[in-house]
Amino acid sequence: FAGESTSYSSSHEMIERSANVISRILTDNKSAVNILIQNHRSSFSFHEVLKVAELVSHPGLGIIFSPDHCILQNETPEDDHETIKKYTKQLYMADLVVEGDYYQPLFPGKGTVPLKKSWQALGGTFFDGWVTFKWEKIWHPELEKPEIVLPLFIDFMRALEQGIAS
Repeated sequence: FAGESTSYSSSHEMIERSANVISRILTDNKSAVNILIQNHRSSFSFHEVLKVAELVSHPGLGIIFSPDHCILQNETPEDDHETIKKYTKQLYMADLVVEGDYYQPLFPGKGTVPLKKSWQALGGTFFDGWVTFKWEKIWHPELEKPEIVLPLFIDFMRALEQGIAS
């Protein structure tokens, strides 16, 4: 995390500082290190992550795209699909529904997150990155056990691949 955005004088400062640090790390370190930045409701927004990626412009930097956090931050990434496709190396598949100031995590395809649209925007079956089932039971103990939902997630992904999931 780049820290709380409130610790910076502006989002521009947070973006610039983060881009400078990441650039130095990737330039100075000659190993095959990769750094991935996630858009997250308590830190970078989707558009801020894109700005950092564009400023750094290094193959060792990528994005973990979390469409559920776009919903939580009232962002619509649809206008930036080509840019996000260029930088995204991991897609978090998580769904939710927002109820006032509270959100309820749900199984993919059961909430309001446009997962199919996000997956397709990255190339669908041609996406050359990680697709991660995000099921954070540590933060939401009421969620079903992983051994119950993981087989269902595999079926969900198969349905996406076959074009029959919504």
